[in-house]
Amino acid sequence: MAGLLLYYGRYNFHYLAVTAHCDGKRELLPMSSEASFPDGRLSFPGAPIPIPDTGRVRLRMEVKNSVLTWSYALEGEAAFTPIAPKLDASLISDECGGHAEHGSFTGAFVALACHDLNGTAAPADFFYMTYAPEKGAMDA
Repeated sequence: MAGLLLYYGRYNFHYLAVTAHCDGKRELLPMSSEASFPDGRLSFPGAPIPIPDTGRVRLRMEVKNSVLTWSYALEGEAAFTPIAPKLDASLISDECGGHAEHGSFTGAFVALACHDLNGTAAPADFFYMTYAPEKGAMDA
């Protein structure tokens, strides 16, 4: 599986992954670990979204204030399709993600992620990533 990650630490993250079943059927899988210390609970906010078995997929993450919205576009599509539900991005912070006994000062990360869960050495190809903060009312 591979995709976009909004990450504070192993107990606080939101992850949108392109994954495939053993029969090759691909899907988008939203995953979250929300303030799950010490158990590391993984939740699946929203149902998996079936996608074509071949072709590129563009993933987008938008964070406004404390709300994270995922969206995607299949190869050949110009418009992005939103993925429900919207998620709480405030959990991806020192204020919420830290644990006193482990230290608490990593900040939030936006990342590309890739995991080979089956040991098949299947590649994950990323063609580009763009990070673009929006200008606010107080920016010059």
